[in-house]
Amino acid sequence: MPKSRPISRLKSWKNPSQVTTKRKKSSTSEPNAKRSRSDKLNKTKDPNAPKRPLTAFFLFMHDFRKSYKEANPDSKDVKMVAKEGGEKWKLLTDEEKRPYIDKAAELKAEFKKTLETEADDAEDGDGEAEDVSEKEVLEKEVEQVSDGE
Repeated sequence: MPKSRPISRLKSWKNPSQVTTKRKKSSTSEPNAKRSRSDKLNKTKDPNAPKRPLTAFFLFMHDFRKSYKEANPDSKDVKMVAKEGGEKWKLLTDEEKRPYIDKAAELKAEFKKTLETEADDAEDGDGEAEDVSEKEVLEKEVEQVSDGE
């Protein structure tokens, strides 16, 4: 015969389908619009859109890779380069990071300016103006990179 359970436990037991839980009310009165997965997948990125600018860390890593290759010409380990670059970045003071931060800020400002001009061009409907502005931006970036080296 099965072991009997104490009656006090059975009285406190509730069927999960009968239990009601209180949900927290949202802090806003607006309904929460959820996107379906197909909405996320249907977004296509414009292939002609400008790329986002490099951050200060990536600008530093660009310079660090060059110096690391000069110091270790036979090293092909990408993981070690990244690891040592990250460690060196952490050890740099704010003053040493300043040139990279300033350069990143300049690139970000140019990027925002380019986005605004492209948005204006898209509203006007001129496809040719976008091509010209992209070429100008690319030429400026190439000049800046070559000036920095």
